[in-house]
Amino acid sequence: MRPTNAPELDPDQDFDPLPAVLWEREGGLDHATRDLLGSVLRHEVLPAGSRPWVRGEHLNHEMVLLQGAVRLYVSDPRGRQWNTHLLVGPCFFPPLHLRLREGRTSLESEVIRSCRIQRFGATEFCRIRDANETLQRLGSRLVEEEVDRLRKREERSLGMDLAQRVALLFQERPEVWQHFSNQDIARYLGVTPEALSRALSKVRLEAPPPGKHL
Repeated sequence: MRPTNAPELDPDQDFDPLPAVLWEREGGLDHATRDLLGSVLRHEVLPAGSRPWVRGEHLNHEMVLLQGAVRLYVSDPRGRQWNTHLLVGPCFFPPLHLRLREGRTSLESEVIRSCRIQRFGATEFCRIRDANETLQRLGSRLVEEEVDRLRKREERSLGMDLAQRVALLFQERPEVWQHFSNQDIARYLGVTPEALSRALSKVRLEAPPPGKHL
């Protein structure tokens, strides 16, 4: 069962197409740059269960998750799945070149909560980025953060027990527990749902995030 307290997306709700919390982390964007970005982006509203892309697809666009929740994952021929990312908007998807292998995406995707996504054509976006120092810094920061996230994830899986990793996930990303099921989170942590349940019992958090019942 997935948590039910997180609100579903209202497709008619007003939204900021270029939220400052994402785009202005490395400095403000001038009006001309915002207009250029607005001219090359495409909005989509996707329902739960849909797929922004499938593994092996040729991708040529950067993506932003404005609202909703999406999981990215890998699977083996036996159908076993491991989640690589649990995304809750607003956030950037991993940079395009980190999602590709020989020009095709190596990850699969699934919308968990109905979501609003932006797609930017890679060629047009690179042209705008290369002419703007703020966007260049932002792009570099996103790559650094993704590499750092992968490093920390590996270090924690090797150096911490599961209960410690669960407690950290509560502290650092409480929104994950409001949007994703125990099975999704277990697949992200690389354990079974039963092992996650035991770890949750061990943690004994006094005030878990809303919608998550220990």
